[in-house]
Amino acid sequence: MTSILFWNINKKPLLKEIVALCHTHEIDVLVLAECELSDVTILQAINPNLKRKYLAPFNPSSYLSFFYRYSPECIGLVKDDGRTSMRRISPPIGNDFILVALHLPCKLRMNDEEQEFDCVSVIQSF
Repeated sequence: MTSILFWNINKKPLLKEIVALCHTHEIDVLVLAECELSDVTILQAINPNLKRKYLAPFNPSSYLSFFYRYSPECIGLVKDDGRTSMRRISPPIGNDFILVALHLPCKLRMNDEEQEFDCVSVIQSF
């Protein structure tokens, strides 16, 4: 079974915590929102001494970053518009699935109904 971690780190330098969570829970797919650390920095910190290394294929989103412990051919970009990212994940064992990660605008700038409308729009666009 694929293990997934989504974390909005809110621009905080939480590299040690990210690495600890990924190693402790053997995360297969890591999705970070509002991460100001470079993909290279994260990969250098997370990969030492691992047999199955994390990769960061093309991350076009400005708000969301994806890291995988699967080979690149197991990951396919479905959609990425900056705040909504969809990937087709084809794990070596198990069924394919679509992973959708959202970074909705801050609740200070948007009420619950507007956020609900955004979520419904994502579902309808798929």
